[in-house]
Amino acid sequence: MTGNVANNSGGGGRGMPRPSQNDGKLCYTIPEAAELIGVSRNHGYELARRGELPIVKMGKLKFVSKVKLHKMFGVDTESGDK
Repeated sequence: MTGNVANNSGGGGRGMPRPSQNDGKLCYTIPEAAELIGVSRNHGYELARRGELPIVKMGKLKFVSKVKLHKMFGVDTESGDK
């Protein structure tokens, strides 16, 4: 097979690249955060609904704070190391 989707290394599902700690983003979408912590997209939304993910609201949009998510799991956001 050829094309970006099939050759996507480390795939994040649905043809999306896996989120990287050093991607320059301040926040993740809920599906990106779910992928990082190893749960399904739907479970990620459930965790957000229950307040178990560090959510940042911008109007109707909800994002997951990258720094707070990494701190929850003891990940150094500067180097990506534990």
